[in-house]
Amino acid sequence: MDEKYRNSRIYTPRGRIGLGRAIGFGVTDLMGGGAVAIVGAWLLFFYTTYAGLSATQGASILRSPSWLTQLRAWSWGM
Repeated sequence: MDEKYRNSRIYTPRGRIGLGRAIGFGVTDLMGGGAVAIVGAWLLFFYTTYAGLSATQGASILRSPSWLTQLRAWSWGM
């Protein structure tokens, strides 16, 4: 480690990561992942209630962009 950063507060160990700190780190993902789950649930509700699709068909529509992304990544070697 570079000498000028040795005494910096950022690089000093702060102890064991306990439950409170782990929740603090993980709670920020609720904004991204949780929002996508809520939107997906409402879309599936719309597809099954108003569009007349089955739950399997609606879930396939919601999942197909992810499948295409995975197929593209596999074909490009990523």
